[in-house]
Amino acid sequence: MDRTGGVTPRTGGDILTRGKRQRHVDTVRVTLTRTVQRAIAESPGSMRGLAAAAGVSPALLTRIVDGSRAATPAVALKLATAFQMWGASCARAVKQLRAAARRVPTLRTGRTK
Repeated sequence: MDRTGGVTPRTGGDILTRGKRQRHVDTVRVTLTRTVQRAIAESPGSMRGLAAAAGVSPALLTRIVDGSRAATPAVALKLATAFQMWGASCARAVKQLRAAARRVPTLRTGRTK
C-alpha cells in the first residue's frame, strides 16, 4: 500500500514537516486497523453476523482481518455501534474502536475529530 493512500499530498510547506505528519497519520491508521482486527477477533458472534449488524460487507471485514485492507474511521464507528447494540459484553471494544477512530486525521483538514 502506498503511503498516501491514493491521495495526492498538498503542495507547499516544509518537506520535513509533511513527512513527519504523514508518518504520524500512517502510525495512527495502523493502530486503528489493529484495533479493528482485535475487536473482530474478540467478537462474541460470527464475522458475518457482525458485518450484518454493522452494515458493512463480510468481505470487507475479512480483508481487514487478513491485512489486505486498512480499516477506516467510518468502519470502526459502524462496528462500535454494532457492538454497542450487542450489549455490555462488548463495551471494551466499543471504547477502543471509538478512541482509535477519533485519532485518525481527516484528509480534508488534517485534524483529528
